[in-house]
Order: sequence, then C-alpha cells, then structure tokens
Amino acid sequence: MSALWTAAEAAKATGGQAHGDWCATGVSIDTRTIQAGDLFVALKDIRDGHDFVQKAYDKGVRCFVVSKDVDLPEDTSVIYVENTLYAFQELAKEHRNRFTMPVIAITGSLGKTTIKEWLYYLLKDDFRVGRTPKSYNSQLGVAQSLLELNEHHEIALIEADISHPNEMDRLEEIISPTMGV
Repeated sequence: MSALWTAAEAAKATGGQAHGDWCATGVSIDTRTIQAGDLFVALKDIRDGHDFVQKAYDKGVRCFVVSKDVDLPEDTSVIYVENTLYAFQELAKEHRNRFTMPVIAITGSLGKTTIKEWLYYLLKDDFRVGRTPKSYNSQLGVAQSLLELNEHHEIALIEADISHPNEMDRLEEIISPTMGV
C-alpha cells in the first residue's frame, strides 16, 4: 500500500511538531482495528487513547499523534499537538481536500441515514460512491468517514449531526461540501 501521509504532511495538517521521519498508510484511533503502518491518533474521550499507544505499537504502529508525553520505544515517531480530536479532524479535512469529487453533506434532525442510503442506492449504478459507514455522523465519525475516501470514489455522501451548539460550523469546515441536503 502506498503512503497516505508523510511526517511533514501530517505535522502541517495538524499544526503539530513532528519528531522523526516516517510514512503512514492509514490513520486510526482504534487499536482493535489498527493496521501496521497506520498513524495512531491518541484521542482523549471516555477512555484516554494515550493508554493504548503500547498496544498500537505491539500491532506494528510506529507513528503517533499525541497531546502528552508517552513512553514509547526509540523506533517510533511522534507528532505532539494540543488537542488530538482537533488534529484528527484536521487530518480528515486535509484528506478530503485532496479530492475534487462532489461531496454531499446530509444533515437534519431526523432521517439522515435513510436519506444517505437512499441517495447511495440511486447513485451506485452510475458512480463509485464513498459514504459514511452506518451512522458515523458525529465530530469523530465525520472525520473517520472522510479518511475512508480514496481515489476510486467519484462522489461522497457524508452524514453530519451535532450534539452541541456551533458544532455544524466545524463539520462544514471539515467536510467542505459541494452540496448540502
């Protein structure tokens, strides 16, 4: 698999400080599904992703985005940032901006997943469609969805929802939609 990120690209996208030179083939926040070669972003939420950097390392990961010091072997490279969620979203934003395909953002109080799937079934015979998996429509899920887009997709359907005031402004900035529903 070809490199998705170099250390310099990831540091520039996140605004962080890179230590070491590397290439990553993917981005992950979950050590259950992480692949060797991925860049692991240690999110702080209900659980602290910094507690899982050793597990990611044991699975072959050598590149990390962290917001605090972590104990890692010398063969690793780290990008230090203030906020790992923001950094994860910035990686997704930069990744989305690599593509010129139309991106349709789907929002609203009810029916987002239904509309997304309806549009998918209308478009799939004529286009290679990238879409939000399941209902990954949160601040985190939108970033995950965008990071799954690749050069084979011709159009993207991205579902977005908010839990707090002003979150949609941030999601719009990350998604950079060409159309909204």
